[in-house]
Amino acid sequence: MYKNSLLKIVMLFIICGSTQISATYFVDTSMSPYYGNSTISEDMDLGSSSFQIGFCETGYLTIEGGADVIANSSVLANQNSNTEGYVTLNAIGTTWTNNHLYVGQKGYGVVTVQNGAELIDIDIPYLGDYSTGHGIINIIGTGSKWTQYGYSQIGDEGIGEIYVLDGGQ
Repeated sequence: MYKNSLLKIVMLFIICGSTQISATYFVDTSMSPYYGNSTISEDMDLGSSSFQIGFCETGYLTIEGGADVIANSSVLANQNSNTEGYVTLNAIGTTWTNNHLYVGQKGYGVVTVQNGAELIDIDIPYLGDYSTGHGIINIIGTGSKWTQYGYSQIGDEGIGEIYVLDGGQ
C-alpha cells in the first residue's frame, strides 16, 4: 500500500537543475504535484531502479509493516547542499536492502532503523559523500540492526555519523 506516494517509475526525463534522471523512484516535495512523504507497507523490488529521497528539496520515506524493499541504489539528499532526505524503517520483519546506499550525498540525509527493522547493504554505504554532505544512520532498539557486507565510507568528504542506541546492533 502506498500512501501519498510518488513511488512510480518515471519514464520521461525529469530535469532538476542541470541533471536528467530516468527510471527512478522519486520521493521529493519538488516533483509537484506529488507529495514528498511516502509510506511503503508491502514488499517491493525495484530491480535495477533506484530511490532518490530528497532529490531537489526534502523527501520522507517510511518502510513499515514487515515490508521487504529491495533497491539497486538509494540516495538521500542528492542534488545540492539544500536537499534533505529521511528514511525510517519501522517494525519487526521490515527490511530495506540496497546494493549502493548514499546517505547525505550532497545534502542532509538520515536513516533511522527502529522497532526490530533491518537495513542491509550489499556494497559500500557512503555517509557524507561530498564536502557538503551530512549523513546519519540511527539504529535504535532491541532487534533493530544494520547488516553490511564490506566496509563503509563514513564522512568520505563530508560528515558521517552512526548511532547505535538502546540495544540496536
